[in-house]
Amino acid sequence: MLLDEVESMEGKAICPVTMPVLIDQASMAILAVDVAPIRRMARRGSRRQRWLARHERMHGKREDQGRNCVRKILGRIRKLLDGQPAVLVTDQKSLYGSLRLRMLCANVQHITHSGKAARTTWNPLFPFNLTEAMLRDNNGRLRRRTWLVSKRAGRLRLQAELFAAYRNWIRPRTNHEPDLTPGMALGAIPRAMSVQELLAWRQDWRNRSIHPLSKSAAETVLQEVA
Repeated sequence: MLLDEVESMEGKAICPVTMPVLIDQASMAILAVDVAPIRRMARRGSRRQRWLARHERMHGKREDQGRNCVRKILGRIRKLLDGQPAVLVTDQKSLYGSLRLRMLCANVQHITHSGKAARTTWNPLFPFNLTEAMLRDNNGRLRRRTWLVSKRAGRLRLQAELFAAYRNWIRPRTNHEPDLTPGMALGAIPRAMSVQELLAWRQDWRNRSIHPLSKSAAETVLQEVA
């Protein structure tokens, strides 16, 4: 699995947010995503530091929830693995190593690579870099310096979850594999879903909802899983 963070903002650059994204390396399926506000850092005595201080006097100190957000993603990893061995690949941010030691079992190997390396196909973090590029291309809320950027972190989270569903079950894994979605590569579905099939699943019905791939449109999610 690959874990990294995408940075965006709530309305303006002085109000940044972090969006940790967890993907499966082989299939490039998005396994978990979350969004949380973080605090803008600035060098002491710099123009940005004075700008930040003035903003905090007017609006109060911004709460930094980035660490807790990454902790939630690691909790998702722990639930998915249920004690099974795995490899977690990240950049060299120290937070990932410290939280991994506290939250994940010893059979989860942690491999780090420099986040400053050229973003080529030879980069070990390329699957995540490609996912980030798709996120920014398909989600207006992540486009920098446009009026489309999110005004609230919660709204960005909702759109990211919609994109994850589209990415996993509908969109081809790459342009060179038009008949293979990340969900198919992961082994979770036998074929790509249509938009209508994906939207047919009702979240409030959960396992009692009709399974999107039911041929007769009668089997529920619970029946198909069984």
